[in-house]
Order: sequence, then structure tokens, then C-alpha cells
Amino acid sequence: MYDQPHQQPASTAAGVTALLGILLALALLATLLGLAADRTLFSASLFKDTLEEENVYAQVPELLAITAQAGGQSSGFLATLSQQQLTDVYAVLVPQDYIRGQADQLVDSFFAFVNLKAPSLNLTVDLTQVKENLQGDAGQVAVSQWLASLPDCTAGQLLAFAASVLQQGSLDLNALPQCKPPQPYLSLLTPLFTSALQQSAATLPAQITLVDYSAGSSVTTSASPSQAYAIFLFWRKLLAFAPWLAGLLAIMIFLINLRSFKAITAGLGMPLLVASVLAAVSCWVVQLSGPALLASQFNLADLPAFTVVVNMLAGVALRRFVTVGWEICAITLLVGLLLAVLSARSRA
Repeated sequence: MYDQPHQQPASTAAGVTALLGILLALALLATLLGLAADRTLFSASLFKDTLEEENVYAQVPELLAITAQAGGQSSGFLATLSQQQLTDVYAVLVPQDYIRGQADQLVDSFFAFVNLKAPSLNLTVDLTQVKENLQGDAGQVAVSQWLASLPDCTAGQLLAFAASVLQQGSLDLNALPQCKPPQPYLSLLTPLFTSALQQSAATLPAQITLVDYSAGSSVTTSASPSQAYAIFLFWRKLLAFAPWLAGLLAIMIFLINLRSFKAITAGLGMPLLVASVLAAVSCWVVQLSGPALLASQFNLADLPAFTVVVNMLAGVALRRFVTVGWEICAITLLVGLLLAVLSARSRA
């Protein structure tokens, strides 16, 4: 009878602790997933390292050639080349240092938007250096390498060269045979080919816009861009706020049960156990459904060949997210088990 006043506050504290524990488990779940995402999905350095490790920069000339031929985007001299010839030309005109610089800029711009450091998503490729290369020494090197790769002209092909010049008054690039004329004709034709290549620079824009969120993005989503961004913004801010909420709830549990070590360890240990298990299950779900989801949400419609690169980067990021997530869950689970054991062995 005399213990009722003491039992009632203890019962109230246990109820409040249980409620706070449920909230703490949810906050910890968001914290664990957010921590894994910050180190993988939202990490610009991970994607830059992946581009280097997968040797993507060396593959860009081939991807450009595939894109140019698939979309009929080549003009003038470039329109007469095969895919392999285009690849060789792009390898000279679009050097890896330039590709790396543009890729770093695209990655930095994308993750500035993803990490809420930029209000809009605008991904552009600056073609100024490519235009300068077309009109400079690199253009001459590209033509020389292209001519060197051609087989020697037969007598009939040489007659076709002469007929094209005599009838048209100039070189008809579409009618020329794909062969290498002998000297001294080669020395006479090389400047003409170089001039034709340089004229292609005039058809290139100063820059190419890959994604412009504010103007109707090339990124296709199941919802409208504004709706998709609103959803993303909500979850991104929630993940950023979760650690602070988890810390506040943990402090409240500690203060409420300040006189009971058993209650403190139980009140903190159980949420850690529950959150780690739920986070591990979430990582498993991402591993199963993540690649298909990202493939359906992101597609570079104007540059289909580069979709392969985007899917590869997304796949690497998801695998790293799952791996890092499970590592974090394992550490959290061990801490929760430790607190649960301490609670079980301590007195009330």
C-alpha cells in the first residue's frame, strides 16, 4: 500500500521510455540509412573514383562515335567516317584530360544539387576546347591518322577522285572512296581534308545541355520534375535532421531513467537493435530493387550510349551503399547487444 506512490512514477517513466524508444528506433533507422547514403549515394568522390577505376575516360571517344552515328549528329567530313574512324578522330580531338575536367564539373554540379548546395540542376558540357582542336593542330593530326589508316587506292578509286574534282570543282566528301591516295596527291589532299574537318567546328554549339531541371529536364521521371524534387527534398532534409532527433531522444531517455542503469541500457539498447535490423532489411530491399528503379528513373534520352555509363555508376553506388549499410548495421547491432547484456545483468 505504501509503495504505490513510488510504483506510479516508475510505471510512468517506463511508459514514457517505451514511447521514446519507439521514436528513437525510427530516428536511428533514418540516421543509419542517411549515414550510408552520405558515404556512397551522395558522395561525389565515390563517382569520380569509379570513373577512374572503370577507365570510362578512355571509352568516351567510342561512346561519342556511337552517339553521333545513331543520332545522325555528324556533319561534313565527320559524316563520311565509319564508327571506328570516328572513334579514332574523337580520341585526338577530345583528349582524356579534357574529358576528365568536364566529368569532374558534371559530378560536382550534380552532387551540389543532390546535397542541397545548389537550388537547380544544370549539367552542361563546354565544347570550346573541342572546337579549338578541330581548327588547330589536333585537327591536322586527326586527318593524318585517318589517312594513314586507310588502304591504298586502286586505279579505279584514283579515277573516282579525279572525276569528283573535275565534275564538282571541289571535293564531294560523300562521293570520295575510302582509300589513301599515293604521294604527291596525298600531300595535296591532306590540307583539303583538314579544311573540311575544320568546317565541322562551325556546326558545333559552344556547349551542350544534358540536364536543365528548371527548363524541363532530359531526365525522365514517373512524376513531374517539380513533384520528384519536392519528394526528394523532403526525404533529404529528413535524413539530415534524423541524427539530431536521435540524439535528443537518447538524452531524454537517459534523463528520465537517471537513477536506473538497467532502464537506461534497456531504453537505449532495444532501439539500437530494432533500428539495425530494420536498416539491414532496407539495404537488402535496395539490393534487390534498386538497379531496376534507378534505370527507370534516369535515362539520357539525347545521349543513349552514355546511359550505359550512368547505369554502371548507379550500380556501383548501390552496391557500395548496401555494403556500407550492412557494415554500419553490424556495428550498431553489436552496440545494442552490449547494452542489452548490461541491462540484463544489472540490478533494477
